[in-house]
Amino acid sequence: RDLPSFPTRRSSDLDTRLKGNIDACRDLIQAIHDDRQPECDAHQGLIAVEMIHAVFESHRVGGRVEIPLKTRVNALSLF
Repeated sequence: RDLPSFPTRRSSDLDTRLKGNIDACRDLIQAIHDDRQPECDAHQGLIAVEMIHAVFESHRVGGRVEIPLKTRVNALSLF
């Protein structure tokens, strides 16, 4: 069976920012089709999100933070 295709458009700033997400979605769909694990699984995604939140928290507190973060509140909501 054919996999769904994503529309192709000329490159723009928005397309460039979304490329990683589009590639991840394509890989997830292909992984389901091929009955395999995706390149970035949920655990890896969780680690990536934790690191991004750590950057914001570090900026908020003005220094280093430990991972896993002690605060589970979105640092952006505390500014």
